[in-house]
Amino acid sequence: MKTDARWHCTRPTSRGGKCEQGPGPDGVCCKAIPKCRPKLTLRAKRARATRWIASLAVGFLAVIFAYAGDINLLMPGPLNTAHSSLKSCGDCHANVSSGEFDWIHSIFGPSDPVKDSGACLKCHKIGTDALNPHNLALDKLAALTERHQAAVQANTEPIMASFRQALFPAGKTFEKGVFCATCHKEHQGEKFDLKAMADVQCQTCHTAQFSNFKNGHPQFTDYPYGRRTRVIFDHSSHFSEHFPKALADNKNVKSLPGVCADCHTPSANSGLMAVKPFEQMCSTCHIGQIVGTDRATGPKGITFLALPGLDVETLREKKADIGEWPEDSEAEIAPLMKLLIGWDEERREMLRTVEKLDLLDLTEATDEEIAAVEKLVWEVKSLVYQLAWTKTSDVMKMQGAAMASEVDPKLLASLTANLSRDVLLGVQRDWLPNLPTEVLRHRRGEPMTPATAPDPVEEPGDKKTEGEGLDTPPEKTADGSKPDQSDILSGDDSILAENKNDDILSGDEAKTPADKKDDDILSGDDSILAENKDDDILAGEEKESEVAATDKPVTKEELPAPMAAEAWAEFGGWYRQEFAVLYKPVGHKDKFMQAWLDFSGRQYGKADSNLASPVFDRLTGKDAQGKCAKCHSVDSGDGDSLKINWSPFSVTNSLERFTKFSHEPHFGLFGEKGCVACHEINGAAKYQQTYKANDPKVFASNFKPVEQQVCTVCHQKTAAGEGCLLCHIYHVENISTPIMQTKLPGK
Repeated sequence: MKTDARWHCTRPTSRGGKCEQGPGPDGVCCKAIPKCRPKLTLRAKRARATRWIASLAVGFLAVIFAYAGDINLLMPGPLNTAHSSLKSCGDCHANVSSGEFDWIHSIFGPSDPVKDSGACLKCHKIGTDALNPHNLALDKLAALTERHQAAVQANTEPIMASFRQALFPAGKTFEKGVFCATCHKEHQGEKFDLKAMADVQCQTCHTAQFSNFKNGHPQFTDYPYGRRTRVIFDHSSHFSEHFPKALADNKNVKSLPGVCADCHTPSANSGLMAVKPFEQMCSTCHIGQIVGTDRATGPKGITFLALPGLDVETLREKKADIGEWPEDSEAEIAPLMKLLIGWDEERREMLRTVEKLDLLDLTEATDEEIAAVEKLVWEVKSLVYQLAWTKTSDVMKMQGAAMASEVDPKLLASLTANLSRDVLLGVQRDWLPNLPTEVLRHRRGEPMTPATAPDPVEEPGDKKTEGEGLDTPPEKTADGSKPDQSDILSGDDSILAENKNDDILSGDEAKTPADKKDDDILSGDDSILAENKDDDILAGEEKESEVAATDKPVTKEELPAPMAAEAWAEFGGWYRQEFAVLYKPVGHKDKFMQAWLDFSGRQYGKADSNLASPVFDRLTGKDAQGKCAKCHSVDSGDGDSLKINWSPFSVTNSLERFTKFSHEPHFGLFGEKGCVACHEINGAAKYQQTYKANDPKVFASNFKPVEQQVCTVCHQKTAAGEGCLLCHIYHVENISTPIMQTKLPGK
């Protein structure tokens, strides 16, 4: 209230009464009264929240219905280009089904990384141990870990590594395996490298923790030589001895290598150095050793079949039932033939008995030993008969049945090297003329001593007319007498005529189909077919004529000397010599040699088929024909089996390798020193001696190990890089994406 230009407080006592200061000059109370602000009740607050939630839900559902077919809306990020074709979350995430709104379950439901990894393995085939570290079986992994820990030097563990191990113990983290998503993180962008990994990811598991490649990384141990080379090539002896000698003798100078690249070339993936083929680099010096031209003594071929030398005279005295047998043979029983004969225990026992005897002197042999020799004779004859008169494959299949393994047609062709039937028929014709008759009579149980001439026996299932027989009938029987007089080729003048006077081939000039001698076309009379000698073109007169003739005989000295069978087979193949059938290797990669070494190597040392061992030993010996084992190493296989390494190491069998290396980027870094900068010759290594054993892991390399310091010169973080994946491989098993099993239309 204002009186006389002054404001006075009129507040009643009920509202607090007058204040001491009173109102201000403008009449405003000195105590401001706040505005009224009512507080919402709990019920009012719930109502407001409900209205907001309802509005948001309606809006969210509107968006979902509008974009229900597009999963990009729900993705945490775009997929990599390799996976861009995937249209459903359920393709990768096991907890998402195929319904349009089942994504809701993926938000609130638990994830299953094992099943999620299974979705990856539908396309990417890694193997049975895909979720194990490095895809290795646990027993292999344990052995490698133990070996690695033993080789690692004691280093102080970095602080960060200790911290990581304390927070995320590797043993517990990967108890159920290393899932695919552990290393390969999707939804990082179209161009993101799914295979990229940080070094810290690798060191999470590895017991050897270190800061960088130069400091703390385990030292190399014999890298990269983990086993001996499959092909035996002594670089040291070739560089220091063989090549200089060839140069001094001026032999094969053009074929001698001058630099490493003359023999080695980068492989398809640049990781390995491939070796140029034998024909380009080795054949000039070594082909003669293979085909036998450099062989000084002994046959150049492998004896496949032989008629062993026997004491026929003693066998005849003891009335042994062997039929005819060449008395001049001094051949031995070849290992290959023993293997063909000894396909069951009874025959192997017979061979063991015969091996103890001197077959060329059986005067002291017991009756049991004579019986064993007798059985050997018929086994040899039966083998020759089966090879010549039945299919060769039937004989070889007996070996497969004896060893409980099937011999496939391709292997059969190589084991026999397409042995010609004519060769076997020649064996029978020249060495065992009456073989078919003898074998069939023996099978009927008819005894035949060396002095008994066998009677002809009709071949079962083969009707023969009178006069038909073998390709070339024998001139004599086993006892030396002439064959039966009914033979039209026996030479008896009485055949085809009742008496000699009727024989047109008898040579009797008195009885001819003509009235006089002059008409006999075979009489030798000069007057035949002409009125006088001057017109006789067969008269033999040394006069000018349209047909030149001479009576001068050809002397023995003028005839060419018979060529030895072995010399005739200069290009390899089958030949007969000294009562034996031999095979001479046909150059490098001979299928016959390879097949028999593989076949006998698989059976090596087995008690029930130990006849294979001598075959393998003979073909791999120091003086063996073909010289296969001179360059191709032998490794132990399953059990007591042996394996020939026919090819050098290649990327096709590079499984379970943890390191990778590309040669090509390093070629220009070392100048003329080149390969030797890393691969330094170790002249003191006893390289050749390590091949006497069959363990490829026990060896002495031709080269000194590559030192780590050679690599650290360039491989640093600020230079060529030192990341783990630069040199190391995680998946040691091959990863493949097989072609889809698409069915043909209509099937």
